[in-house]
Amino acid sequence: MKLYIVGKVPPPIGGVTIHISRLLNNLKDHNIFCGFIDYKNIWNYRYFFMIGGVYHIHLSNKWMRLFFVFVLKFLLKRVIVTFHGKYDFSHKADLLALQLCDEAILLNNFTYNAAKNVKDKGIHLIGAFIPPKELNPLKPALDLMIEKLKKDVDILCCLNASVYAEDESGCDIYMGAEVIDFFNKNRNIGLIFSDPSGMYSERFVATKPDNVIFIVESHDFVSVLLKSDVFIRATRKDGDSISVKEALYFNKKVIATGCVDRPMGVLIINDINEIGEKINEKHFSIKPVDNFEQILGVYKKYILS
Repeated sequence: MKLYIVGKVPPPIGGVTIHISRLLNNLKDHNIFCGFIDYKNIWNYRYFFMIGGVYHIHLSNKWMRLFFVFVLKFLLKRVIVTFHGKYDFSHKADLLALQLCDEAILLNNFTYNAAKNVKDKGIHLIGAFIPPKELNPLKPALDLMIEKLKKDVDILCCLNASVYAEDESGCDIYMGAEVIDFFNKNRNIGLIFSDPSGMYSERFVATKPDNVIFIVESHDFVSVLLKSDVFIRATRKDGDSISVKEALYFNKKVIATGCVDRPMGVLIINDINEIGEKINEKHFSIKPVDNFEQILGVYKKYILS
């Protein structure tokens, strides 16, 4: 059976699109022919009518994900869904998508344990991390800006937010206001804020202190990580953050909110102001597992049988 990946690749740059891009590249390196279906291009839906086929869905919109699962199962296709995020499956669309799909890939213990209460077959606890194979250097002007900031501060941190987004309560998922307030109060600590959408830069242009740089143009975040001392993951909700594992992979100190189970070696905070305490705390990094082989193991049940 032929494999199809349903989702988006960069741009925009985000955890899910980066994961899909690296997954496609690794499949190509393993000589596994794989079709890619950009779900926003209706013309690509013609591939749903091919004979046979295994379709791996990477969508965050609950109802759209369910729509694709339902249509593909109606067409007698094999369907794999990766649930990018933290789910309790109390929402009807999440529950039905889980029940209907043949295989579900769940990124964290909370979601996996919730899924076990729904079905006992075809569920897999597998992270989203696939290491980068090549790095794209930053533009010279960005390099100079970062080097200047490093000279002006004692410690250089970085964080990323692909787009401004709010949770169910209407709160900023990436805690932008709290982050800017912390760095306003701690001018000896620098921050590179990777903001490819430009939405955070627009919101905080008036309150941004000199020790904070926003990068709003397209760039490789790994190159930003390599120039930083600390990676901060300040979120109100999360799945299996690729950036957290990238930082651990490159032996960087990681400080993250405890909204979801985090990998070993991450320093957990419950309040943004705790960054000041954790930033000087000793840490140990455990290199994260490359999850590609585990994902490939799920595919092998269908495409190599």
